Amino acid sequence: MVRVVHVVGKMNRGGLETFVMNVIRNTDTSQIKSDILCTIAGAGDYDADVRNLGSSVFNIGDRFQSHTGKTRFLHQYIDYIKWFKENPYDVVHIHGSHAFDNAIAVKAALDVGQGSVISHSHTNNGVHRVLNAVGALYLRKAPIVRLACSCQAGEWLYGKPDCFEVVQNGVDVSHFSYSHEDRSRCRASLGLSENVKVIAHTGRLVEVKNQAFLLDVLRALANDSRSEWALLLIGEGSDEGMLREKARSLGIENNIKFLGLCNDVSPFLSAADIYAMPSLHEGLPLAAVEAQASGLATFLSGGMSPETKLLPTTKVLALDLGAGAWAQAIKSASLCAPSEADRAQAADGVRAAGFDIEKTVERLQSIYCQEAQHK
Repeated sequence: MVRVVHVVGKMNRGGLETFVMNVIRNTDTSQIKSDILCTIAGAGDYDADVRNLGSSVFNIGDRFQSHTGKTRFLHQYIDYIKWFKENPYDVVHIHGSHAFDNAIAVKAALDVGQGSVISHSHTNNGVHRVLNAVGALYLRKAPIVRLACSCQAGEWLYGKPDCFEVVQNGVDVSHFSYSHEDRSRCRASLGLSENVKVIAHTGRLVEVKNQAFLLDVLRALANDSRSEWALLLIGEGSDEGMLREKARSLGIENNIKFLGLCNDVSPFLSAADIYAMPSLHEGLPLAAVEAQASGLATFLSGGMSPETKLLPTTKVLALDLGAGAWAQAIKSASLCAPSEADRAQAADGVRAAGFDIEKTVERLQSIYCQEAQHK
């Protein structure tokens, strides 16, 4: 039995955390024992799900976040040292979006002699550029396994492509495949007739996800189309108040449904006609893979890895084209929307592209077992 601990911030319903949850759900528990170490205080959305699978969730967030000032990184390193000494594992799999944070955890695990250490990059950009540059330099040279969700995410964190491996952000493709029954049921519950063109968006309501731009797109569609349009915003975050106010100021508040966090977004994807993700930057967003598995005509910004485009029905548009150009492209796509049969077949295309969770887990399990043998 190989014992693996996944190091994350908190197991909320973000893309990184959902990826980890998908991995744990689909791992062969006769070979791998998976646990979680969280560094942000408080209960996470997935904590109960993790425990129901027989895994443990450890949280050092209260102590970890209490450190401030110039010495906080040193104290966080010491917190990691103490925890790793008390909790030995065969493999430490560190997931992150910030190179310096990853580097602190990696160094602590290596200094304790914690089995094999994996660093996993989940984004292609980040704040705190000086700190990230220092962390990235360390990670490029450390004796670890380097993984990334995309080529861009790997090159951002590790440099040359020959020093890391891309592991696709796989999803449960069958679960997200198009369902006519889900579409009818979900639209009825939302009060949306088949005449309404529906755009879906899933993600935290925060600046980097750029939902404010999406509201400008919706305004342009509402002003320049004979069709009725609706936008489903699935998620929550610090920008929600601002987005509600902007919707009111644009006169489109009745066209938007703020749905908050949802345990299962697949029915909403089946109910939609278009999926749009105008993020400022991303690694390879899980949500975009899910949307494509549902057969949605998908529009992505240029701020994410090119590998995110899996199907011909997915378009990549630069944000500097403006909301009007996005609206026109979305309107054109809605006029030649894929048939229900085509939407149902999209799951096969996503699976063929290598983004089924079973393939992802198969590769990770192989890495875990190989590393455990070599420790």
